[in-house]
Amino acid sequence: MPLSHMAFGGIALGYFLNIYPIWTATIVSVSAAMGITKLRKSTKISGDAAIAVMLSGGLGMGVILVSASPWIYH
Repeated sequence: MPLSHMAFGGIALGYFLNIYPIWTATIVSVSAAMGITKLRKSTKISGDAAIAVMLSGGLGMGVILVSASPWIYH
């Protein structure tokens, strides 16, 4: 589930940078999966908290980039 939120952020990043969004979504999702594992192993954060950090970060990144993108008409 949190990887779908990260994929949303990756798609928004792709559109913002004018890059094919599937590639950016894949790269961001794989990076998030590795980040969750790294957070869980290197800190005293539980697995659920690490997932929550990534979930909120990806969703926030997506919302900010979508609202800042020039292809969205306000």
